[in-house]
Amino acid sequence: MLDPRRPSSEPTKFEKMEGLMKYEPMVPFIPSMVASYSQVVGGVDRVFVNPTRLESQCLMLAIGSEGLFVTRLSPSRSFDILPSSFSRVGLVVAMVGLIGLYLAVKRYGEGKATKMAWA
Repeated sequence: MLDPRRPSSEPTKFEKMEGLMKYEPMVPFIPSMVASYSQVVGGVDRVFVNPTRLESQCLMLAIGSEGLFVTRLSPSRSFDILPSSFSRVGLVVAMVGLIGLYLAVKRYGEGKATKMAWA
């Protein structure tokens, strides 16, 4: 959006490949790209942002002369958070079944290898 090489006319194919967009005198406001809340922290001196263990989220701390404000920021669609409808019991059952299948096949293979070694 702020690249100084933005063309004033419609970008060519090469410019589009570089990710350049047509120059616009006003930078567009994209609500999902702005951390906005109804909370007011007066005289903000510093803002700290740190990533969390979840890939798409971070924590933001705003320090002001009148107080602190901490919030969790994430994109509009949190893609790495399991929905509430996710079946954890189904996941556990599937994992136990796969482990059981693995042990059974391993035992069968070891028995067959032993029989072939004695033959």
